Amino acid sequence: MQEGKSTHEELTNSRIAIKMLKSMSNDIFLKGSRPYLWIIGIGFLLYAQTLLFGFTNFDDDALIQNNYSTLHSFSKITQVFREDVFHNDPDSPHYYYRPMLILSFMLDAQLGGISPFRFHLTNILLHLLAACLLFVFLKKLKYKRALSLFLSLIFTVHPALTQAVAWVPGRNDSLLAVFALLAFISFLDFKETKKWSACLLHFLFFVLALFTKETAMMLPLLCLAYIYLIMKGKLFSANNLGLISGWLVVFAFWFSLRLAAVKTAIPLADVVRSSYLSLPAVLPYLGKIFFPFNLSAIPLLRDMTFDCGIAAFLFILNALIFTKERRNNFVAFGILWFLLFLLPSFICKGPSGEIIILIEHRIYLSLIGLCIVLLETDLLKRLDLTNMRSFLAGLQFILFFSLIAFNHSVIFKNGTGFWENVVRNSPHMTIAHWKLANHYARAGLADKAEIEYKRAIELNYWLRLAHNNLGCIYKEQNRLKEAKAEFEIEIKINPASNFAYINLGNIYYDRKNYKQAIYYYDEAIKRGGQVSPKILSAVQPYRK
Repeated sequence: MQEGKSTHEELTNSRIAIKMLKSMSNDIFLKGSRPYLWIIGIGFLLYAQTLLFGFTNFDDDALIQNNYSTLHSFSKITQVFREDVFHNDPDSPHYYYRPMLILSFMLDAQLGGISPFRFHLTNILLHLLAACLLFVFLKKLKYKRALSLFLSLIFTVHPALTQAVAWVPGRNDSLLAVFALLAFISFLDFKETKKWSACLLHFLFFVLALFTKETAMMLPLLCLAYIYLIMKGKLFSANNLGLISGWLVVFAFWFSLRLAAVKTAIPLADVVRSSYLSLPAVLPYLGKIFFPFNLSAIPLLRDMTFDCGIAAFLFILNALIFTKERRNNFVAFGILWFLLFLLPSFICKGPSGEIIILIEHRIYLSLIGLCIVLLETDLLKRLDLTNMRSFLAGLQFILFFSLIAFNHSVIFKNGTGFWENVVRNSPHMTIAHWKLANHYARAGLADKAEIEYKRAIELNYWLRLAHNNLGCIYKEQNRLKEAKAEFEIEIKINPASNFAYINLGNIYYDRKNYKQAIYYYDEAIKRGGQVSPKILSAVQPYRK
């Protein structure tokens, strides 16, 4: 009897301990606004070091440093809606329409000038806001509060999303996520309450998402998918026809402004082709979500491996197969969210024709779809975070991802570290070697610059300015014969460029062959080059 009584007391004490643990867990992590405080606190600690980072000179030079004449004054706010995002960069594509991105840069410029600090601070705040909205979104989908917080924290610290925080132009994806999540949350509110005020908010956030990135066009499709798959409703009911009409009006408004600004239609053929080419790249992308090692700022398809991706796919497949009472409609919705936000913008061509997988700053919004899929598996559904073992395992997972993200974010500290990472992880990317060589040359590291220029030329002999810049390295080292040969090759490859003509003119000027120098200077001036007035004055007597 005594033994039975003792066993009963142990069970009672165990139940009391579990209740106390659950109560303490709720008080510490889940009560009131505390989930948001945990997301903000952990995220800010993780990315605080980026406040001391500079610019990488990859897109941020064109969007911010070379565009400060637009950013410095709110009087030019309407101009933002009348131009493509790379309007001042002749070498960039001119069909990207990103008014909200430029407006966010304009606000930073008003508050902090051209200092990188303010831009990095906004990146952190946008990421934390997106993570908090993810928590709201998952709760709206009726997932447990503890699981919603856990997934939101994973999202906050996930290494694959680092680029959207640490690289200033990467905020376009976190900004899109903010507006897309607000649009979907207000859509869910409308479906629950039938209040048209919620519907109007949905349209407002939808148009803001469109003005952030064209990928937002997928939002109406996902709303319809939710109605059909989750709500089991009719797609063409009276309320839904009102939604569809509103989407068409919003789309027409955005498209008319975009067409006036960009003056080119969305390259739908490229989008379809990109989506098709993206399919095999989904596997290595999955691999980097589950095994976020060897992350590259600009991955190249030929340099990526599929092993981890296959393992991740099999892991998800097994988790779904062995899940009891699986909600296939939620799984399908999560997969659609994942693919529709991923595939259209997943692949692009680099300047030398390489197929670039822009993983680390374009997976941001699509990752939410994968969260939904995983939340439908027993792996997470049965996860009890009030259990000490489960809690510690989850904590270790968050700390492990945080450590990787912390280390990975360092590559965005400056341009040299950025391009060294790209070259290391994507050694066949021509433009990466060329960009890194430029950074080495500016830093006075001529030997390293020479190696990278030669590597870029090996990959693409016809790369513009590569021969010219290599010739400049040779000229500085007084290897004039080699420099002259490189400048002459540049002229054959790129006859419209004035740089090689000026550099050849300088070689002949130093040799006191003024007639030849005059010829090259004149050719450079015809092409818009600027020759030193002092040199022009010195060679003037030799024109006859």
